[in-house]
Amino acid sequence: MLQFSKNSAFILLSTLLILSACKKKEFDKPEPLVDPNLKVTATIADLKALYLAGAPILITQDMVIAATVVADDKSGNIYKQIIVDDGTAGISIAIDRSNLYADFPVGRKVYIKCKDLYLDDYSNLIGLYGGVDATGSAIGIASPLVSNFIVKGPTGQTVTPIEVDITALNTSFQNRLIKIKDVEFISNDADKPYADAINKSSLNRTLTNCSGNQIIARSSGYANFANYKTPKGKGNLVAIYTVFGSTKQLLLRDTSDLKLYGKKCDGSSSSDLYLLKEDFATANTTGDLVLSGWVNYSSAGNKKWQGKTFSSNNYAQFSAFSSTPSSQESSNIGWLISPKIDITNTAYDTLTFETKDGFSNGATLEVLYSTDYTGTGDPSTANWVVIPSTISSGNTSGYANSYAKSGKISLTNITSKIHLAFKYTGGYTPSTKSTTFQLDNIFVRGIN
Repeated sequence: MLQFSKNSAFILLSTLLILSACKKKEFDKPEPLVDPNLKVTATIADLKALYLAGAPILITQDMVIAATVVADDKSGNIYKQIIVDDGTAGISIAIDRSNLYADFPVGRKVYIKCKDLYLDDYSNLIGLYGGVDATGSAIGIASPLVSNFIVKGPTGQTVTPIEVDITALNTSFQNRLIKIKDVEFISNDADKPYADAINKSSLNRTLTNCSGNQIIARSSGYANFANYKTPKGKGNLVAIYTVFGSTKQLLLRDTSDLKLYGKKCDGSSSSDLYLLKEDFATANTTGDLVLSGWVNYSSAGNKKWQGKTFSSNNYAQFSAFSSTPSSQESSNIGWLISPKIDITNTAYDTLTFETKDGFSNGATLEVLYSTDYTGTGDPSTANWVVIPSTISSGNTSGYANSYAKSGKISLTNITSKIHLAFKYTGGYTPSTKSTTFQLDNIFVRGIN
């Protein structure tokens, strides 16, 4: 029995060590992806030269191509495909999988093992496919087989669009990332949704330069920007050039690729819009602040943002300070949350505000935004992102002489409707942090 116990203990210990090692490996941070440096034997131009229009062609040669992803499916306007370019040409790769951007984001280097894949064209747009179905139509690479044909390289590769005039676009630019300067949407298509988000239908919107040369921008009803409105100004855009039959068209990666906000060909201008304008001019100046559409919420302690006035100027104020020990709460967290702000139909959106601090001793004021706050109740039920901001600080013996300006804070990386929040954190435990903060002139602007 003793010998059995020793063996059992040894087996148990060995098993635990193995399981422990496996668990550690499972949760270790993955190593940075190293370029596999596969031997490259062909270019995309070489590959496309093999295609003869009419039917899918099986690739039988051992061809390996290195390229960079120039467009992915993150916005939903590209579906089950990525588009790659190696400097000689561009090509789409059909893959029977969604959310490809997680593995193949823009800027990732990839190696494509072409043997046993198929070349085919969809209305004259040549692409790379995984097989052919019973009807003779090309189909995407099956999800379990992707790694057999596409080997991931490092991310962060430079992706630079090719600048070209509308009139110069030809077959050589197919599936390449291009930049077109000084274009605008025609009057019938400006300030209109990119696509039909309700019925999930694609739409064409026509762009023109000042010489009257036109090209179509096509967007899917499944794109996350389908219901955004097209810009009303003139400028530059970046897109993937495609064709459908004999029709030249642009495939938009995302609306951030369109910078159409300058004066139009006829000299008219886009409008600078206030998406949020709160100067507290009509706010109450005693007691808890009450503003239409705003949420004034205390998530710790009983204090809330107050409405105040000084020298005929109204503002919002929060402080954990109390001269009465019984009113000195251990923690005070106060939220002042804006109405929902729609920044999806404008560009170059910016936030500005002004703050003043007094008797500073460690309390903090933060600016945050949320895309999923419901607009009522406890903000802790939502996700919030801090917006780095310039906020008045360090005035320990009194108030600042003037308001500190935040400067223009860019919101262009945010692509959803948002709520802004100004969050005060202070209290008397474990030490006194009762700084007074005053807040005024909160503006969000965008160009339409």
